[in-house]
Amino acid sequence: MEFYPHKIPHDSIVIDGHTGNIPFEAMRWLSKHNINLTLLNWNGQLLANMVPEQPKSGKLRITQYQKYLDDADRFEIALRIVQCKIEYSLNLLEELSRVYSSIDMINIRKSAEKEYLFLLDIMKNSERQDISKSIKQLMAYEGRVAGIYHDNLKE
Repeated sequence: MEFYPHKIPHDSIVIDGHTGNIPFEAMRWLSKHNINLTLLNWNGQLLANMVPEQPKSGKLRITQYQKYLDDADRFEIALRIVQCKIEYSLNLLEELSRVYSSIDMINIRKSAEKEYLFLLDIMKNSERQDISKSIKQLMAYEGRVAGIYHDNLKE
């Protein structure tokens, strides 16, 4: 693809490949135009992330701060991020289980469903308790599911 200054329709580029190269001049150009560059390895894990100095829009930054200050919005955003991360992790394990017989998706699903019940409890109690406690519980949930994910990858 070829892009010209101030006419690039993207604010982020993700490179998911095994071969190729990107010159420093291209990285400088992306940085100058406030475009985030993310490099992933073969299994989707982050290798590098080149982030511009600041977001393109000051209004965006103000809105982000406002969302952070609203406890309900902050928890909802954190919840959605964790849910997407876990969904993608389980999808990756599902795909890998087609190639590697050591990945037992039946047990993984059982373990993930058990943890999901914990998530439902967190969501139910999030309105009644301090947001920092809910976010800590959400992080614990994410960590336990990450444990399931990594335990099944190491075999």
